[in-house]
Amino acid sequence: MLNVINYPDWPGLDTFSGPKFHTARWEHEHDLKDKTVAFVGTGCTAAQVIPEIAPVVKQLYVFQREPGHVMPKGARNFSNKERSLRRGPVASRIERLKCFLEGAQVRGTTVPVPGSRLNEKCARLCTDYIHEVFHDRPDLIDKVTPRYPFYGKRIILADDFYPALRRDNVELIPKAVERVTNNSVVAADGVEREVDVLVLGTGFQPANFLAQLEIMGKHGKTLHELWDDTPRAVLGVAVAGFPNFYMLYGPNSNGGEILFHEEQQMGYIIRALKRMIRQGASAIELKQSVMDRFNRWLQRRLRRTSFGRRAVGFKLGYYRSPSGTVVTQWNQGLTLFWLLCKLFGRFASNAYRHTSPLEAVRESKTS
Repeated sequence: MLNVINYPDWPGLDTFSGPKFHTARWEHEHDLKDKTVAFVGTGCTAAQVIPEIAPVVKQLYVFQREPGHVMPKGARNFSNKERSLRRGPVASRIERLKCFLEGAQVRGTTVPVPGSRLNEKCARLCTDYIHEVFHDRPDLIDKVTPRYPFYGKRIILADDFYPALRRDNVELIPKAVERVTNNSVVAADGVEREVDVLVLGTGFQPANFLAQLEIMGKHGKTLHELWDDTPRAVLGVAVAGFPNFYMLYGPNSNGGEILFHEEQQMGYIIRALKRMIRQGASAIELKQSVMDRFNRWLQRRLRRTSFGRRAVGFKLGYYRSPSGTVVTQWNQGLTLFWLLCKLFGRFASNAYRHTSPLEAVRESKTS
Protein backbone atom coordinates (compact mmCIF):
# COMPACT_ATOMS: atom_id res chain seq x y z
CA MET A 1 0.00 0.00 0.00
CA LEU A 2 2.93 2.34 0.56
CA ASN A 3 5.03 1.79 -2.54
CA VAL A 4 3.72 4.30 -5.12
CA ILE A 5 5.44 7.60 -4.36
CA ASN A 6 3.40 10.79 -4.19
CA TYR A 7 5.49 13.35 -6.07
CA PRO A 8 4.23 16.94 -5.77
CA ASP A 9 3.46 19.06 -8.83
CA TRP A 10 4.63 22.45 -7.52
CA PRO A 11 5.47 25.03 -10.17
CA GLY A 12 9.23 25.33 -10.63
CA LEU A 13 10.15 22.03 -8.96
CA ASP A 14 12.07 20.89 -12.03
CA THR A 15 14.13 24.09 -12.01
CA PHE A 16 15.58 23.59 -8.53
CA SER A 17 19.35 23.43 -9.03
CA GLY A 18 20.36 21.68 -5.81
CA PRO A 19 19.84 18.06 -4.78
CA LYS A 20 16.16 17.14 -4.46
CA PHE A 21 14.80 13.71 -3.68
CA HIS A 22 11.91 11.84 -2.05
CA THR A 23 12.61 10.12 1.26
CA ALA A 24 11.70 6.75 -0.29
CA ARG A 25 14.47 7.28 -2.87
CA TRP A 26 17.07 8.80 -0.57
CA GLU A 27 20.22 9.91 -2.38
CA HIS A 28 22.96 9.02 0.07
CA GLU A 29 25.74 10.65 -1.95
CA HIS A 30 24.70 14.10 -0.69
CA ASP A 31 26.33 15.28 2.54
CA LEU A 32 23.83 17.38 4.49
CA LYS A 33 26.39 18.65 6.98
CA ASP A 34 26.27 22.45 7.34
CA LYS A 35 23.67 22.71 4.57
CA THR A 36 20.37 24.62 4.60
CA VAL A 37 17.73 21.96 4.03
CA ALA A 38 14.02 22.19 3.29
CA PHE A 39 12.01 19.19 4.45
CA VAL A 40 8.42 19.07 3.18
CA GLY A 41 5.96 17.10 5.27
CA THR A 42 5.30 16.34 8.93
CA GLY A 43 3.90 12.82 8.77
CA CYS A 44 5.34 9.51 9.94
CA THR A 45 8.33 9.77 7.60
CA ALA A 46 9.18 13.23 8.92
CA ALA A 47 9.05 11.91 12.48
CA GLN A 48 11.77 9.42 11.56
CA VAL A 49 13.99 11.65 9.42
CA ILE A 50 13.91 15.09 11.06
CA PRO A 51 15.40 14.01 14.43
CA GLU A 52 18.29 12.38 12.55
CA ILE A 53 19.22 15.23 10.22
CA ALA A 54 18.46 18.22 12.48
CA PRO A 55 21.69 17.88 14.51
CA VAL A 56 23.73 17.73 11.28
CA VAL A 57 22.39 20.52 9.07
CA LYS A 58 23.04 24.23 9.47
CA GLN A 59 19.38 25.21 9.07
CA LEU A 60 16.29 23.06 8.63
CA TYR A 61 13.02 24.47 7.32
CA VAL A 62 10.09 22.10 7.92
CA PHE A 63 7.04 22.82 5.76
CA GLN A 64 3.78 21.55 7.24
CA ARG A 65 0.48 21.47 5.34
CA GLU A 66 -1.34 20.45 8.52
CA PRO A 67 -0.19 18.84 11.78
CA GLY A 68 -0.74 15.22 12.74
CA HIS A 69 -1.67 13.63 16.04
CA VAL A 70 1.58 12.57 17.72
CA MET A 71 1.65 10.08 20.59
CA PRO A 72 4.76 9.32 22.66
CA LYS A 73 6.17 5.96 21.66
CA GLY A 74 7.74 5.16 25.02
CA ALA A 75 10.65 3.34 23.39
CA ARG A 76 13.05 1.71 25.83
CA ASN A 77 15.34 -1.27 26.22
CA PHE A 78 13.88 -4.42 27.77
CA SER A 79 15.61 -5.60 30.91
CA ASN A 80 17.20 -9.06 31.04
CA LYS A 81 14.36 -10.22 33.27
CA GLU A 82 11.75 -9.01 30.78
CA ARG A 83 13.57 -10.73 27.96
CA SER A 84 13.79 -14.03 29.84
CA LEU A 85 10.07 -13.92 30.71
CA ARG A 86 9.22 -13.72 27.02
CA ARG A 87 11.46 -16.55 25.83
CA GLY A 88 9.36 -19.54 26.88
CA PRO A 89 6.58 -20.87 24.61
CA VAL A 90 3.87 -20.36 27.24
CA ALA A 91 5.03 -16.85 28.09
CA SER A 92 5.26 -15.89 24.42
CA ARG A 93 1.70 -17.13 23.81
CA ILE A 94 0.45 -15.14 26.79
CA GLU A 95 2.26 -12.06 25.51
CA ARG A 96 0.75 -12.60 22.06
CA LEU A 97 -2.74 -12.88 23.58
CA LYS A 98 -2.20 -9.64 25.50
CA CYS A 99 -1.10 -7.89 22.32
CA PHE A 100 -4.15 -9.25 20.50
CA LEU A 101 -6.57 -8.04 23.20
CA GLU A 102 -4.91 -4.61 23.32
CA GLY A 103 -4.98 -4.42 19.54
CA ALA A 104 -8.62 -5.49 19.45
CA GLN A 105 -9.47 -2.55 21.71
CA VAL A 106 -7.27 0.04 19.99
CA ARG A 107 -8.20 -1.13 16.47
CA GLY A 108 -11.85 -1.63 17.33
CA THR A 109 -14.97 0.18 16.29
CA THR A 110 -14.94 3.05 18.82
CA VAL A 111 -11.46 4.63 18.69
CA PRO A 112 -11.87 6.14 15.19
CA VAL A 113 -15.35 7.53 15.99
CA PRO A 114 -15.26 11.24 16.94
CA GLY A 115 -16.89 11.88 20.30
CA SER A 116 -16.43 8.34 21.59
CA ARG A 117 -14.77 7.90 24.97
CA LEU A 118 -11.64 6.23 23.56
CA ASN A 119 -11.33 8.74 20.72
CA GLU A 120 -11.43 11.66 23.14
CA LYS A 121 -9.04 9.91 25.52
CA CYS A 122 -6.48 9.44 22.74
CA ALA A 123 -6.93 13.04 21.58
CA ARG A 124 -6.29 14.27 25.17
CA LEU A 125 -3.15 12.14 25.35
CA CYS A 126 -1.82 13.85 22.21
CA THR A 127 -2.77 17.31 23.50
CA ASP A 128 -1.16 16.65 26.88
CA TYR A 129 2.01 15.50 25.12
CA ILE A 130 2.11 18.75 23.12
CA HIS A 131 1.86 20.87 26.25
CA GLU A 132 4.45 18.72 28.03
CA VAL A 133 7.07 19.17 25.30
CA PHE A 134 6.28 22.78 24.32
CA HIS A 135 5.27 24.17 27.72
CA ASP A 136 7.55 27.17 27.18
CA ARG A 137 6.93 27.50 23.42
CA PRO A 138 3.33 28.70 22.90
CA ASP A 139 4.20 29.56 19.29
CA LEU A 140 4.85 25.89 18.55
CA ILE A 141 1.86 24.65 20.55
CA ASP A 142 -0.49 26.37 18.14
CA LYS A 143 1.43 25.15 15.07
CA VAL A 144 1.45 21.47 16.01
CA THR A 145 -2.11 21.21 17.36
CA PRO A 146 -4.47 19.42 14.90
CA ARG A 147 -7.86 20.97 14.15
CA TYR A 148 -9.58 17.75 13.12
CA PRO A 149 -10.76 14.62 15.01
CA PHE A 150 -8.27 12.08 16.30
CA TYR A 151 -7.45 9.43 13.66
CA GLY A 152 -8.34 11.81 10.82
CA LYS A 153 -4.78 11.25 9.63
CA ARG A 154 -2.33 8.44 10.24
CA ILE A 155 -1.21 8.51 13.89
CA ILE A 156 2.47 9.27 14.53
CA LEU A 157 4.33 7.40 17.30
CA ALA A 158 7.55 9.20 18.19
CA ASP A 159 9.54 10.31 21.23
CA ASP A 160 12.08 12.54 19.47
CA PHE A 161 10.08 14.33 16.75
CA TYR A 162 8.66 17.15 18.90
CA PRO A 163 11.97 17.77 20.71
CA ALA A 164 13.68 18.09 17.32
CA LEU A 165 11.29 20.92 16.39
CA ARG A 166 12.51 22.86 19.43
CA ARG A 167 16.08 23.10 18.14
CA ASP A 168 17.46 26.57 17.39
CA ASN A 169 18.35 25.59 13.83
CA VAL A 170 14.86 24.21 13.04
CA GLU A 171 11.96 26.37 11.86
CA LEU A 172 8.48 24.92 11.50
CA ILE A 173 6.51 26.67 8.75
CA PRO A 174 2.79 25.79 9.07
CA LYS A 175 2.08 26.43 5.41
CA ALA A 176 1.91 24.30 2.29
CA VAL A 177 4.54 24.78 -0.42
CA GLU A 178 3.25 26.85 -3.33
CA ARG A 179 6.23 26.94 -5.69
CA VAL A 180 9.95 26.32 -6.02
CA THR A 181 12.66 28.41 -7.68
CA ASN A 182 16.16 27.41 -8.73
CA ASN A 183 17.46 27.96 -5.17
CA SER A 184 14.49 28.47 -2.87
CA VAL A 185 11.11 27.24 -1.61
CA VAL A 186 8.11 29.55 -1.41
CA ALA A 187 5.26 28.62 0.93
CA ALA A 188 1.70 29.94 1.08
CA ASP A 189 2.89 32.76 3.36
CA GLY A 190 4.74 34.23 0.34
CA VAL A 191 8.15 34.10 2.02
CA GLU A 192 11.00 32.88 -0.19
CA ARG A 193 13.51 30.75 1.75
CA GLU A 194 16.83 29.93 0.10
CA VAL A 195 17.91 26.31 0.56
CA ASP A 196 20.71 24.04 -0.61
CA VAL A 197 18.82 20.72 -0.51
CA LEU A 198 15.13 19.87 -0.94
CA VAL A 199 13.86 16.68 0.73
CA LEU A 200 10.34 15.52 -0.07
CA GLY A 201 8.53 13.72 2.72
CA THR A 202 5.32 13.88 0.71
CA GLY A 203 4.29 10.30 1.26
CA PHE A 204 2.68 7.78 -1.03
CA GLN A 205 -0.55 7.02 -2.87
CA PRO A 206 -2.12 4.49 -0.50
CA ALA A 207 -5.41 4.33 -2.43
CA ASN A 208 -3.64 3.42 -5.68
CA PHE A 209 -3.79 -0.34 -5.19
CA LEU A 210 -1.90 -2.65 -7.59
CA ALA A 211 -0.79 0.41 -9.55
CA GLN A 212 1.95 -1.44 -11.41
CA LEU A 213 -0.18 -4.40 -12.54
CA GLU A 214 -2.75 -4.72 -15.32
CA ILE A 215 -5.25 -7.42 -14.40
CA MET A 216 -7.97 -8.34 -16.89
CA GLY A 217 -11.32 -9.65 -15.69
CA LYS A 218 -13.67 -12.09 -17.41
CA HIS A 219 -15.77 -9.29 -18.96
CA GLY A 220 -12.82 -7.67 -20.74
CA LYS A 221 -12.32 -4.87 -18.22
CA THR A 222 -9.14 -4.32 -16.27
CA LEU A 223 -9.29 -4.10 -12.50
CA HIS A 224 -8.57 -0.37 -12.55
CA GLU A 225 -11.27 0.25 -15.14
CA LEU A 226 -13.75 -1.54 -12.92
CA TRP A 227 -12.64 0.36 -9.82
CA ASP A 228 -12.67 3.77 -11.54
CA ASP A 229 -10.94 5.65 -8.67
CA THR A 230 -12.88 3.69 -6.01
CA PRO A 231 -11.02 0.44 -5.21
CA ARG A 232 -13.33 -2.13 -3.63
CA ALA A 233 -13.18 -5.80 -2.74
CA VAL A 234 -14.35 -8.14 0.00
CA LEU A 235 -12.06 -8.15 3.03
CA GLY A 236 -9.27 -6.81 0.82
CA VAL A 237 -8.81 -10.20 -0.83
CA ALA A 238 -11.26 -10.92 -3.69
CA VAL A 239 -13.09 -8.96 -6.42
CA ALA A 240 -16.23 -10.03 -8.30
CA GLY A 241 -15.63 -10.62 -12.00
CA PHE A 242 -12.03 -11.77 -11.49
CA PRO A 243 -12.01 -15.58 -11.12
CA ASN A 244 -9.04 -17.19 -9.36
CA PHE A 245 -7.62 -13.76 -8.49
CA TYR A 246 -6.65 -12.97 -4.90
CA MET A 247 -4.60 -10.29 -3.18
CA LEU A 248 -3.35 -9.56 0.32
CA TYR A 249 -3.74 -6.18 2.04
CA GLY A 250 -6.17 -4.94 -0.59
CA PRO A 251 -8.93 -2.31 -0.28
CA ASN A 252 -10.35 -1.72 3.20
CA SER A 253 -8.07 -4.14 5.04
CA ASN A 254 -5.76 -1.57 6.66
CA GLY A 255 -6.34 -0.20 10.16
CA GLY A 256 -6.16 -3.44 12.09
CA GLU A 257 -3.07 -5.46 12.91
CA ILE A 258 -1.77 -5.89 9.38
CA LEU A 259 -0.03 -9.25 9.77
CA PHE A 260 -3.08 -10.67 11.54
CA HIS A 261 -5.28 -9.47 8.69
CA GLU A 262 -2.96 -11.05 6.12
CA GLU A 263 -3.00 -14.35 8.00
CA GLN A 264 -6.79 -14.37 7.85
CA GLN A 265 -6.76 -13.40 4.17
CA MET A 266 -4.46 -16.34 3.42
CA GLY A 267 -6.93 -18.57 5.27
CA TYR A 268 -9.73 -17.18 3.08
CA ILE A 269 -7.77 -18.04 -0.06
CA ILE A 270 -6.88 -21.55 1.09
CA ARG A 271 -10.50 -22.37 2.00
CA ALA A 272 -11.72 -21.10 -1.39
CA LEU A 273 -9.13 -23.18 -3.26
CA LYS A 274 -9.97 -26.29 -1.26
CA ARG A 275 -13.62 -25.84 -2.13
CA MET A 276 -12.72 -25.52 -5.81
CA ILE A 277 -10.67 -28.73 -5.65
CA ARG A 278 -13.42 -30.64 -3.82
CA GLN A 279 -15.96 -29.67 -6.48
CA GLY A 280 -13.64 -30.45 -9.37
CA ALA A 281 -13.86 -26.86 -10.56
CA SER A 282 -11.18 -24.97 -12.45
CA ALA A 283 -12.38 -21.50 -11.43
CA ILE A 284 -13.90 -19.81 -8.42
CA GLU A 285 -15.27 -16.28 -8.32
CA LEU A 286 -16.66 -13.95 -5.70
CA LYS A 287 -20.38 -13.25 -6.12
CA GLN A 288 -21.16 -9.70 -7.27
CA SER A 289 -24.11 -9.45 -4.87
CA VAL A 290 -21.86 -10.35 -1.94
CA MET A 291 -19.29 -7.70 -2.83
CA ASP A 292 -21.94 -5.02 -3.31
CA ARG A 293 -23.69 -5.74 -0.01
CA PHE A 294 -20.40 -5.98 1.87
CA ASN A 295 -19.19 -2.59 0.63
CA ARG A 296 -22.52 -0.84 1.32
CA TRP A 297 -22.45 -2.22 4.86
CA LEU A 298 -18.82 -1.21 5.46
CA GLN A 299 -19.12 2.29 3.99
CA ARG A 300 -22.12 3.05 6.22
CA ARG A 301 -19.94 2.33 9.24
CA LEU A 302 -16.91 4.18 7.91
CA ARG A 303 -18.93 7.35 7.41
CA ARG A 304 -19.21 7.65 11.20
CA THR A 305 -15.43 7.66 11.66
CA SER A 306 -12.65 10.23 11.53
CA PHE A 307 -11.41 8.59 8.32
CA GLY A 308 -14.15 10.28 6.33
CA ARG A 309 -14.65 13.41 8.45
CA ARG A 310 -11.87 15.91 7.97
CA ALA A 311 -11.11 19.57 8.42
CA VAL A 312 -12.76 21.96 5.98
CA GLY A 313 -10.59 22.51 2.93
CA PHE A 314 -8.73 19.20 3.19
CA LYS A 315 -8.64 17.51 -0.22
CA LEU A 316 -7.60 13.90 0.16
CA GLY A 317 -6.40 11.99 3.17
CA TYR A 318 -4.36 8.90 3.76
CA TYR A 319 -7.56 6.87 3.71
CA ARG A 320 -9.55 8.11 0.74
CA SER A 321 -9.56 7.66 -3.02
CA PRO A 322 -9.99 10.57 -5.47
CA SER A 323 -13.73 9.90 -5.33
CA GLY A 324 -13.69 10.72 -1.59
CA THR A 325 -14.57 7.15 -0.54
CA VAL A 326 -12.64 5.59 2.34
CA VAL A 327 -10.92 2.72 0.52
CA THR A 328 -8.01 1.76 2.78
CA GLN A 329 -9.49 1.29 6.23
CA TRP A 330 -11.18 -1.47 8.23
CA ASN A 331 -12.76 -0.33 11.50
CA GLN A 332 -14.82 -3.30 12.64
CA GLY A 333 -12.25 -4.98 14.87
CA LEU A 334 -10.01 -8.03 14.66
CA THR A 335 -12.53 -10.63 15.77
CA LEU A 336 -15.10 -9.78 13.12
CA PHE A 337 -12.42 -9.71 10.41
CA TRP A 338 -11.35 -13.21 11.49
CA LEU A 339 -14.95 -14.48 11.50
CA LEU A 340 -15.84 -13.02 8.11
CA CYS A 341 -12.70 -14.45 6.51
CA LYS A 342 -13.75 -17.86 7.84
CA LEU A 343 -17.27 -17.56 6.44
CA PHE A 344 -16.60 -15.81 3.14
CA GLY A 345 -13.81 -18.16 2.14
CA ARG A 346 -16.32 -21.01 2.29
CA PHE A 347 -19.59 -19.57 1.06
CA ALA A 348 -19.15 -16.25 -0.78
CA SER A 349 -17.92 -17.62 -4.11
CA ASN A 350 -19.25 -19.56 -7.06
CA ALA A 351 -17.08 -22.48 -8.13
CA TYR A 352 -17.43 -23.73 -11.69
CA ARG A 353 -15.61 -25.61 -14.40
CA HIS A 354 -14.09 -23.19 -16.87
CA THR A 355 -13.96 -24.37 -20.47
CA SER A 356 -11.09 -22.94 -22.49
CA PRO A 357 -11.46 -22.38 -26.28
CA LEU A 358 -9.17 -25.35 -26.95
CA GLU A 359 -11.26 -27.60 -24.68
CA ALA A 360 -14.43 -26.42 -26.43
CA VAL A 361 -12.99 -27.46 -29.81
CA ARG A 362 -11.99 -30.86 -28.47
CA GLU A 363 -15.42 -31.42 -26.93
CA SER A 364 -17.18 -30.47 -30.18
CA LYS A 365 -15.01 -32.95 -32.15
CA THR A 366 -15.76 -35.67 -29.60
CA SER A 367 -19.49 -35.07 -29.78
